[in-house]
Amino acid sequence: MRRLAESQGAAFIALTYPFPSGHHAEVREVVLAGGEELGFDVLDLYGTFEATYSQSEWEKMRTPEDHVNAAGYEVMGMELAEWAKASGVLPPTR
Repeated sequence: MRRLAESQGAAFIALTYPFPSGHHAEVREVVLAGGEELGFDVLDLYGTFEATYSQSEWEKMRTPEDHVNAAGYEVMGMELAEWAKASGVLPPTR
């Protein structure tokens, strides 16, 4: 994905999934290690959700099927927009 993004002149960022169950925890560790080793940015949504929200608030952003709901996607989008502004991909808002 990184090579594809860069070949198209796009910025690449890896995202970790905000919920820790099952394979998501394993994939998070691989993504974090890959970002560090290969030098790409990682937006650790799991870490953000864990640090920002109480367990009950966090659960309200999760569907029964262990997916992110609309409220969770809103948080994810805001985090990604902040990263894009901070990295210069998007201009800062006034």
